[in-house]
Amino acid sequence: MKVWGCVTYYGVAVCIAVMVGALLGNYSLFQQVALGKTQLSLAHLIQFVAYTGALVMVWMWGYEMSMRMPKNGKWSPALRPIMTPLATFVVVVAAYSVIPLIGSPYMSAKAMEIYNWVFIVGMLCAALWLTFSWVVESGAALHGRRRAS
Repeated sequence: MKVWGCVTYYGVAVCIAVMVGALLGNYSLFQQVALGKTQLSLAHLIQFVAYTGALVMVWMWGYEMSMRMPKNGKWSPALRPIMTPLATFVVVVAAYSVIPLIGSPYMSAKAMEIYNWVFIVGMLCAALWLTFSWVVESGAALHGRRRAS
């Protein structure tokens, strides 16, 4: 699969997963069906599974792009090293909103505070990875100082 085929393949898959999650999650039939004696509806579970699947595919997309981008070219040597860190950053930021779909009814105030701090640290780590990948790998590639692989 070439680079643009990878973009199309994963891009369409992510769009389908998000659309299915949004459509079925807002369908009244799924909103009315409760999951046991919990405060969750089937709509919450469907949205969680669809959005989690989309996030997994976004990360796979970034990883696949980093593996398939040509090592030579005008911009690919600079973009290639940041694809996985960029995908990781996007996934961590988006996951913060996805997990509460099924977890929020079970989280106390203290658990929510811990949850927030875990994601703050995760977002900062992902942002640092992305920044260092850009500075060390991509910057070197743009300026002709490629690292030995």
